[in-house]
Amino acid sequence: MGEGTKRRFRFQPVDDDGPDFGDPPRNWGRVVSMAGVWTVVLLGGAWIAPGFASGGSSAATDVRDQPATDEINAASRYLRFGSDDDVDRAEQVLCDGASPGVKPADLVELRAFYEEELGSYPETEVKTELPEMTAQGAEVDATISYIAGNSFREESFSVTVKESDGDFCVTQAVRHEQEQDEPGSAGDPQELAARYLSAVFVARNIEAAAGHQCREYEGVEPRELSDALSDWEVLFGEASAIQSFDGDPVTSTGSTVVPMSVELSSGRAVETFSFEVTVEGDCAAALSGGEALLETSD
Repeated sequence: MGEGTKRRFRFQPVDDDGPDFGDPPRNWGRVVSMAGVWTVVLLGGAWIAPGFASGGSSAATDVRDQPATDEINAASRYLRFGSDDDVDRAEQVLCDGASPGVKPADLVELRAFYEEELGSYPETEVKTELPEMTAQGAEVDATISYIAGNSFREESFSVTVKESDGDFCVTQAVRHEQEQDEPGSAGDPQELAARYLSAVFVARNIEAAAGHQCREYEGVEPRELSDALSDWEVLFGEASAIQSFDGDPVTSTGSTVVPMSVELSSGRAVETFSFEVTVEGDCAAALSGGEALLETSD
């Protein structure tokens, strides 16, 4: 198949009567190694197992219909329900007469936007910070992560919660504008390189990958990699992709070369391919490597 590849084949007997161990857990540590500065934090406090009605009844009470227990719980519920397209429950968390800047319908649209960008319907996770008391109420900073496979995006919010006689409700929700680089400014080369390859191998969105390219680009095109990936899956089955950095970036005048590898794994084979992504400013200027994968299409 060529140099620069490591292949391991798995031969597993089929035992229809064997135990079902379920799906393996998501390895977030490997995701972080791919994404560099990206971070995912799971918040479990907002989802407590349903309690039971008093009197020993076996009928479970849906925790989503119970009142918010504190400021953080109210803010988290509002963002979770809206992101999960549960608009009615999100509106129940609002104070009477409240008209927040970010409405539940806006949260639904935001998740739909990332579904298109990431190429599949994303899961959502909410992270909240400790509340800060203001004249308007308790202000809770929060982050929503939109997760699809090994890729995710983040949005930041501030949610204002009012408390009255032990009842907590949301009066305001504001979305923080993401910082934009100045025209011509350079981003993190490793993050840009990871996003470029992730668009091909993880999100499988050729148009998104092309959007990361510089106007003057040299080397392997995303379409070539996508076709080679499809041919690989014909031979070995549906693949999952894990990216990692292979050593430190090498910087020269005006550009940075980021060495990376992509591991394709299926039920029958595991193979690793090496690449070098050249980053100039805020775009990918060149891509080399992956010869063994490209030979799959020949």
